[in-house]
Amino acid sequence: MRKPLILCVVLILALVGGAWLAPGLAAGPQKQKSQPSAKKPKTPVVLLNKDTQMPRLIRDIEEYVPGAESGQLRLSQSNAAKTALDYLKKNEARLGIQTAGLKLRRARKAGKFWVATFVQHYQNIPVYRSKVGVVVLENGKVVSVGSNFDKTIALDIKPVVTFDQAVAAAAASLKLKQPGALRTERKELMIYPRSKKDKERYSLAWRFLLETKKPNAYAFKSFFVDARTGRILLSSDALVADSLKAQVKGSIWPNDPTNAAEDKPLSFLKVQVGDKKQNTGAQGRFSLDGLSAGTHDLTLALEGPKVKVYKNSGTKFDDFIDNEAKLQASLRTGREETLTFPASDEVNVFYHVNRINDWFKDTFDYDWELDWERDQFKKTQISATCDSGPGVNGLGGNGTVQFGSESGRDWARGADIIYHEFTHNVLQEIFNDYIGFYDGMWTEGYAMDEGFADYFACALTEDSTMGENVTANPRSLQNNSAYPLGAYNIEGHAGGMIISGACWELRSLIDKAEADQLVFQALNIMAAWPSPYYFANRDESNFLDALLIAVGDDRYKVQINAAFVHHNILNEWQPTAPAPSGPAPKVASVTPAHNQRAYGPAQVVITFDLDVNTRTFAGNVVVEREDYKGRRVVECDIVTDPANNKTVTIKPKKSSEGFAPLGTQTNFFVRLVSGTSKGVRGTDGQLLDGDGDGQPGGDYNAKFWVID
Repeated sequence: MRKPLILCVVLILALVGGAWLAPGLAAGPQKQKSQPSAKKPKTPVVLLNKDTQMPRLIRDIEEYVPGAESGQLRLSQSNAAKTALDYLKKNEARLGIQTAGLKLRRARKAGKFWVATFVQHYQNIPVYRSKVGVVVLENGKVVSVGSNFDKTIALDIKPVVTFDQAVAAAAASLKLKQPGALRTERKELMIYPRSKKDKERYSLAWRFLLETKKPNAYAFKSFFVDARTGRILLSSDALVADSLKAQVKGSIWPNDPTNAAEDKPLSFLKVQVGDKKQNTGAQGRFSLDGLSAGTHDLTLALEGPKVKVYKNSGTKFDDFIDNEAKLQASLRTGREETLTFPASDEVNVFYHVNRINDWFKDTFDYDWELDWERDQFKKTQISATCDSGPGVNGLGGNGTVQFGSESGRDWARGADIIYHEFTHNVLQEIFNDYIGFYDGMWTEGYAMDEGFADYFACALTEDSTMGENVTANPRSLQNNSAYPLGAYNIEGHAGGMIISGACWELRSLIDKAEADQLVFQALNIMAAWPSPYYFANRDESNFLDALLIAVGDDRYKVQINAAFVHHNILNEWQPTAPAPSGPAPKVASVTPAHNQRAYGPAQVVITFDLDVNTRTFAGNVVVEREDYKGRRVVECDIVTDPANNKTVTIKPKKSSEGFAPLGTQTNFFVRLVSGTSKGVRGTDGQLLDGDGDGQPGGDYNAKFWVID
């Protein structure tokens, strides 16, 4: 990754051709009108677009949207978008944004922030992945502006290739056995940014979804086709007189297939008798009125406002027959019975998709909706497909979740796997695209696609292990995965463990619910900035900056530092070796100090006089024994208790000599070795000064002895 680039305000003034004269950003301390006290304003951090040399990201802004200077304005759903746009209009020249070419995508409240994002249009045609985002506090104070607006776009917007011709080219590329059984969704012209290798920077393109009559992982794709040449620019996988009353339950696996199935009420389920339809309520109950007395046949379909479940009944990847998961039943009026779906992949997916959708709504006031930048195309219902074949595990995105039987495993039966795939849709909606999946398997953006899908799945289950008892390789969020010191080249699921591990560790250091809110708010803030995205890179749009903005003060500085430094993420955010943080911890006691039993102690407990970060001990402890044979290492397990930041317990491995004496007396030395890149850290994440020389590093020594 590139080294941090320090940009001064003078540079940006010269580049945009005018002074940054707004109150709060002018030279010297400024005081907002009618604000309480004169506070020295921060110097804004301004990052430039390398192609246009215009601001792509501005942080640490201290000015207000028009009308908020008096402190009387309060943002709400009714005025957030307008006030953000007014701010952009007022600052068009210095931001390099032509607001006449902007159309609102969404204004959303995320905690104490309002995030408004706009899409650039060229001659009324949207520019793919364009984004202008404004993050504002509820009192109208601007936090950041992100933009990749390009005013240099110039191209012919009259298509040469018709939409039908574009679809035919896309269908031919799939090489399906039944090409006639296809349907399209979302037809629109877009301005598509070409790769840097292409001579032309932009193309006019047809964008559409091409899917089979039944969603499946092999034929649900998003296409961009050049509207002038017919070239496929991008294709990617995307997934009555009486009453009839009853309660509907489904037999589901609460967490994974190794648990016993449990009967749970199925809310939002579609129930149909003749032409009468209804969805079950919160406890899975329904009541159909106005029916003649007697027995009625009814159909219960695994379909509700937020998910519709399909079962792949075919044996070929291009078997397109819809097979909605249903249950046929008969009921007699005047009774209230219980109907139960037997345990199956389909009912399990239906239950858990609804559960996590409710969790996002209740926790973050977030209701999933895929809007594709346009009011004409809205999707509020997830298409879920089970039995998608032996080549599929779990997939999510483009309004789908899909599960197969890869490696002979039941991927649709793991609750956290279903939550993970649903969260891909949430992240894709927030960012108006994947965070980084399309950009390649080896980017930090794609790692965040996977890492945050893991994080929210585990937050709901309150279990830090992802996919246990389903996948052969479950991922633990309690991990030591570290950001590389060299070039980043890590596959997305593995790289995701770095960022999910750091956030999960933060979750263990502060209130869990507040940690979840901060992570969600940070993602919404980062989504207002243009891609590409990184864990922590001061030159780019990155999660750590967004998290610090979400916190807003120094409340969790110590905890964030400790959590992120454990995963080596602070390398670029804090590139120099940290100074010692206060006095070195001294060994307060060693238990036992000595032992006169013939077999020696089973373990040794070392207590320090100050709190230390026990997580950093395990890789930096050397235990040695000294007897008449000389001095040598004893293999030990280091056991730490996160609840006690002063204590380390050392247990010899069974295969080692242990702490048994050899001869008259055996001495043992515990050396806690610290260095500039590893070693013992305090609970604030700083390397400690072990030997008192004023520099990080040094040895921490403790010793004890046993006699025969």
